[in-house]
Amino acid sequence: MGGDENAAVMLLDKLIAAKVICRGFVLGCAVCKHGAWYSLADLTDEFRCARCGRKQTISRQHWREPAAPQIFYKLDEIVYQFLKSDGDVVALGLDYMARNSKHPFNYSPEIEFRKSDSTLIGEIDFCAVYDGLLTIGEAKKKGELASSNGEARKIIEKYARLANMLNARRVLFCTTSQEWKSSTVEAVQRAFQGKPTVPTFVATEDLLGKPSTQN
Repeated sequence: MGGDENAAVMLLDKLIAAKVICRGFVLGCAVCKHGAWYSLADLTDEFRCARCGRKQTISRQHWREPAAPQIFYKLDEIVYQFLKSDGDVVALGLDYMARNSKHPFNYSPEIEFRKSDSTLIGEIDFCAVYDGLLTIGEAKKKGELASSNGEARKIIEKYARLANMLNARRVLFCTTSQEWKSSTVEAVQRAFQGKPTVPTFVATEDLLGKPSTQN
């Protein structure tokens, strides 16, 4: 928050009210020494150790510094899993398409495609009707599809295969990095060269509202 303490406190209050984070204490068990975060909603003057189950009256021995117990904040588990799985990038990508679509926009998040025997063919982060075209896409925090060329190639081949199977006319690659790695862009463009499907790359400036894209 740029060092603005009041702005930080106001933001924390909003996040608490929205159930995005929770307030609590970090306490250490006097018996088994296990340290853990405990929600204020679950505490009285006592707490029950999350590991050994001993019930104890909260006292100075259960925290370190300062002299009084300090508030700690925990991210809601659903929000944590959402961010861990790049759900924020998916949401921003869908918002980008909704803002820029000149025709009615519709979407479905993460879809798995399977054969009749339930064998997985592939999964995509989102599928949308964007600007009148069926669009499938991938969302990554980093501006690359994978840490290794081999894994990146598998993802590219998967999208080329699924785009052909679905007759999708656009594959959208979204990242919250400043830009996509040039080697990733080149590899994707080679894979889709001469095909009716157009790969499009959007980065953080696009997702946050600035209208620029790499094709």
